[in-house]
Amino acid sequence: MTNPQNRRLTPRLVAEFAQEMRVEPSDYCRLLDTFVERNEERLAELREAVSRRDAETAHRVVHSVKGTSSTLRLNWMAETAARLEDALRQGDFGDCERDIKKLETALDDIKTDAKTVREAIVG
Repeated sequence: MTNPQNRRLTPRLVAEFAQEMRVEPSDYCRLLDTFVERNEERLAELREAVSRRDAETAHRVVHSVKGTSSTLRLNWMAETAARLEDALRQGDFGDCERDIKKLETALDDIKTDAKTVREAIVG
């Protein structure tokens, strides 16, 4: 899969993902909006759980991020979440900060891209 930091949403990619999910591209964009909103909250919760070394909560939260990312075909984000989930399952907090930052960056990019794509689709 593509490096998480290099993958960006384009109108073509959104149309492809929407078709795979059997929804209209505009509906996919609305799903992205919900995804961003919920995952901004989840990543804040994840960051807090990691700061407390609460592996159980952190694992639960990152599992949700992984699942919703996969559902929306955002595999580059899901792969980062999966790596973090594996580390947390083993109680390894070593690279958590790096991986959380990657997830936050990916989410910021998705938020920006979704707005751009929506404007291109809707007009």
